Amino acid sequence: MSSISGGPVWHWRAWRRALPWQSTRDAINGYHQACGPKDGELLLLGCSAGWMLKRSWLKGKDRLRGRTWGSLHDRISGPVRITAEEYKIYSKKPWVEHSDRLRSNAELMQDLAQSKALKAHGEWLDHLTTKVFCSDHPRAYVLWPFATGYWHWLELAWVKPK
Repeated sequence: MSSISGGPVWHWRAWRRALPWQSTRDAINGYHQACGPKDGELLLLGCSAGWMLKRSWLKGKDRLRGRTWGSLHDRISGPVRITAEEYKIYSKKPWVEHSDRLRSNAELMQDLAQSKALKAHGEWLDHLTTKVFCSDHPRAYVLWPFATGYWHWLELAWVKPK
């Protein structure tokens, strides 16, 4: 089985776009270096595995208490219009926003509207990940130029034990 977001086709696309996506990967790595765990135990849930888990399992019996965990996931994605020259600029230096709270999808779209070079249009897909973190938890948003005409707002954060 394969689809646009998984299987051999996805992995082939990712391999082919390794160079254009390098700056986004570097931005994510920089966030992890600055805000991620420095030592100790780390719990990672893959995106597909995370969707397959019931929330009650994650919440029940304080499974995550005392553990550092993080997530990097799509928040919204959709079509854009951008010149080839501007695309090169964004793909070399991704748009990264740090926030001390949850930003709504409407706020993320307003940010795109402020860009003179990047014209979001059409229907944007909500990836239903708004509630991964508590609303007052610090996080970062990275605008990922997935393809010339289709971009994603990524959301990432680490939750550290208190």
